[in-house]
Amino acid sequence: MFGDRRTRAKMTDNRMLVAHELNAREREFASALVDGLNPNEAAARAGIPSGSGHALARHVRVAAAVHMEVHRRLKVEGAPLGLSVLFSVAKNVNAPAGVRVDAAKTLLSRAGHIEPRAEAAKPDTKDLSDMSQEELRKVIDQCESRLADQATPVNAPATGLSPAQAIDMFE
Repeated sequence: MFGDRRTRAKMTDNRMLVAHELNAREREFASALVDGLNPNEAAARAGIPSGSGHALARHVRVAAAVHMEVHRRLKVEGAPLGLSVLFSVAKNVNAPAGVRVDAAKTLLSRAGHIEPRAEAAKPDTKDLSDMSQEELRKVIDQCESRLADQATPVNAPATGLSPAQAIDMFE
């Protein structure tokens, strides 16, 4: 719907200029596309000659207008709806406990609260790209030590054969 790469690049550059450049029919066409109509149906709703919907949908101004309208609707209609659903699920005593907990966690996260485990891990954490070679070596050693502590020894079952009696299967 947004055309080729060149059209998308132009769309990004011209996004702010789009709204006042569209005529009433093009605005109605873009709105109809966002409503979910295919380009030919959107053209018919906007009073644009049939058969020109696909070409018009690829036009940089129209594609940018569609993008802007989707973004606007997500903020104006989608965000409040999503928030309402999260609150509804979190408050629903008949919903499975796990679903309610996930909704509550999402609400807390979006409100800017940090989970205790994540908060505890962050104070002494430094981004790997900011560490010196010595610091990186220390992190690697700590990780290897943790892995070694968690490792479970795996031994071959006793066969009762001496090494001289063992058969090398690759010979």
